[in-house]
Amino acid sequence: MNREQQLFLNLISSALTSRHLNIDANNSELESLESLALVNKSLPLIYQGCINSGIQPPIHWKHNASFVVMDSHRKLTVENELINILKANNIRACILKGSSVAMNYPNPLARSMGDIDILVDEYNYEKAALLFVNETEFSANKHDFHLSFNYKNVVVELHRQVTRYNSGSEQQHLFFDCMDNIQIRKCDEFEIPVLSEKYQAISLLTHMIRHFSENKFVFRMYCDWVCFVNSISSDIWKSEVYPYIDDAGLSLFADALNKSVMMSIGIDMVSKIINDVDDEICDILIEEFVSAYKSSTSDGMDVNLGTVFSHNGIGQRNILFTYISSVNYIVKHKYRLGNHKIFRPLFWIWLPAKYLFNMMIGKRKKLDMRKISHTAIRRKTLIDNLNLDI
Repeated sequence: MNREQQLFLNLISSALTSRHLNIDANNSELESLESLALVNKSLPLIYQGCINSGIQPPIHWKHNASFVVMDSHRKLTVENELINILKANNIRACILKGSSVAMNYPNPLARSMGDIDILVDEYNYEKAALLFVNETEFSANKHDFHLSFNYKNVVVELHRQVTRYNSGSEQQHLFFDCMDNIQIRKCDEFEIPVLSEKYQAISLLTHMIRHFSENKFVFRMYCDWVCFVNSISSDIWKSEVYPYIDDAGLSLFADALNKSVMMSIGIDMVSKIINDVDDEICDILIEEFVSAYKSSTSDGMDVNLGTVFSHNGIGQRNILFTYISSVNYIVKHKYRLGNHKIFRPLFWIWLPAKYLFNMMIGKRKKLDMRKISHTAIRRKTLIDNLNLDI
């Protein structure tokens, strides 16, 4: 871990624990830190860490933090209105992610909110959707487990399922009665319906794994997990939450996350680590979260290919097989024709030709094979050791 990443983690630790750590940082380091914080959607936390530690942050960090606080309050107001509309129509609903985890932060409004995710009873899903969109919009915008729409300039995802899973699957069984276990908790001045702790734990873990497979393992999810686990007593964790995580086959991932939190942020989670995990695996997991290379950055293509290779057995099969299976993976997820196997061989030649042409005209940067290989090996190690290939 380099100096920038260590400084980043120290400031996050100060923000999440309100400890006044002895941290030194010069102006050039703060400038470098800003890009890392922006990629990981955590500049308000870095700002708070600086304040707690006696570091004078740039004034525009304060402006950014203030904007996040105001934006979070606005979205909480919209979220509360949506919940009340559903309640008035006798539709059970609760919040996924967003405010349901922000309430565990020292300052809930400092956790930047994206879209609003609302889960409703599956049998009321269409009824709920038609309160906000017409039938044409419903047909055009619904996905396999949720509907996206705009409400008062806020993107809303209305879920009929917590996450993507197949009918009759183990995940469907795990979430079968989750709506019977809704709790009402406060976030700022608002009362928020949320899933009970054991369902929230599975929701957060499966959400991280889904984004991991899509190369969106952002640090905010790590902070969400830190604050969520830290809000639960050790007795509740051991008696109610962890057994459910274990039944879901996610206990190794949870243990690795909790140990990595101790190593990176310094929060005591000894009582919440049931099975020990190698320090090396935790180091790799921390690197994955703290990495500045995401799909949205200029290095996104390198990291995306590393992700694809990691899911297609790099180092275990011959190069040609890995290449073909990786291209098939890309076209299946990115191109409509990729859903038909007969067309996939066309992409084996077209995709590299497209890349070479775009590189020659300056539209694409040259791929960094070392970065691709490093990403693939790192992610393959996590998949194999923490059972993330679910």
